[in-house]
Parts: sequence; structure tokens; C-alpha cells
Amino acid sequence: MRRVTRGALLATLLGLVTLAGCKDRPKKMKFNNMMARANQKLADAGKNFYKVIQPIGGSGQTLPPNKARNALGDCESALKEAQKEFDNIGAPVNSPAGETLLGRYQAFLKAEQDILDTCLKPIVQVIEGNEFPDPGSKWARISQLLKEADAKEKNAWGDLYRAQQDYAKAHKYRPT
Repeated sequence: MRRVTRGALLATLLGLVTLAGCKDRPKKMKFNNMMARANQKLADAGKNFYKVIQPIGGSGQTLPPNKARNALGDCESALKEAQKEFDNIGAPVNSPAGETLLGRYQAFLKAEQDILDTCLKPIVQVIEGNEFPDPGSKWARISQLLKEADAKEKNAWGDLYRAQQDYAKAHKYRPT
């Protein structure tokens, strides 16, 4: 009797440890909505970043470096939040399209990290630095970096968009 009790206790303990380490897989609609909310936060942070740096190019104004640094911090926060949410999550159960969508979204987030590291951070360095003495020359360099960021994002976004369309079709959602 004692061996059965220890065995049952050990099996129960192992089961609880296994469950504690796993995240629940979201339902199909929740998965879609989680992604939509994360995308909206990323988009809002990106638009705010552009709004902060744009006066350099638009009217040749100088910009306090801390404003650009704060806007970059908002972009970093939104991206880290999305990465944290989607790093250890599984796709919805019985959804091959969900598996594909999750993979494409994780690839999209990697592309966003690359954009942050190779485009947005250098933009802030241009604003903070003295390499470019006037707003016009700063904006010329910033414009190059913005074009590079746009090209990188278009590639990752196109793959993600197609996967989202397939996911919506597979689960009979009407994409907007």
C-alpha cells in the first residue's frame, strides 16, 4: 500500500510540474485578437517615433535628443511585450494555419527587432550626435535609414499578411 501511495504522489507531482511549465494554447479567435492587439501597439509606437523625428525633415527644426530616445524606448517596450507574449505560446489546437501564422509572426517580430537595431537606434544616434551638423544633413541620413526600415518591414509584413489571410480563411473569419 505504501508503494502505491508514493507512486501516485510522485505521478501527481510530476504532472503538476509539467502543467506549471506550460502555457495554455489560446483559442483560435483569442490568438487572432492577441496578435491584432500586439500589432496595434507596435504600429502606435512606430507612428509616434516618426511623429517625434519628422520635424527635422519637415521644417528643419532641431530636436531635443531625449524626445527621440523616449520614442525609441516606447518602440522597444512594445516590441519586447510582443516578443514575450509570443515566444513561448503555442498555436491554437488543431490549427495547421495557426502554426504557420505563429511562425510567420515570430519571424515578423525578429524583423522588427532587426529594424529597431539597425535603423531606429542609428536614427537616434544621428539625432544625438554631431556627425551631421545641420537638420538637413541629419534628415538626409535619417531618410536613408527610414527607407531601409520600410523595405525590411515590407518583406516580413507580406509573409505575415498572407499567413493571416490563410488563417482567417481556414477558420472562416472575415479579415478586415
